[in-house]
Amino acid sequence: MAGGQQVGGPRLKAMMSRWAGRTLHWFARVGTRDATNSFKAYSTEFVRKVGIDSRTGFEIGLELTAKATRLRLPVAEIPTIWLDRTAGESRFRLARWIPKYWHWYLFAFGPRLELSGDGRLKADVVTNRSEMHS
Repeated sequence: MAGGQQVGGPRLKAMMSRWAGRTLHWFARVGTRDATNSFKAYSTEFVRKVGIDSRTGFEIGLELTAKATRLRLPVAEIPTIWLDRTAGESRFRLARWIPKYWHWYLFAFGPRLELSGDGRLKADVVTNRSEMHS
């Protein structure tokens, strides 16, 4: 998006993030061009309704964006600049987290979701939960 950018970091990670963001924006109609970016704000009510299934942290932004998209809730974006770290070591391990990102990427393309009678996301919506947390 105009005004946003990624500065530094591994080239493969940047290319994969850009590809995922663009394809989700074009084909799954998510309301952002960078669904993998975790610099997001959510209402407390939304998070309580849909719950958080991610356990390793990094895929949480994609999870919540995918859930909002399938519930037909608005997702807006503002430009941000992501700067690669200059000190310390990243804990992001691409090979370890690709399956978790892939799960939520595919989830975004699913049919419209509905909330249950108590206003919460039905527990069986997220398939293969045991595979996700292993």
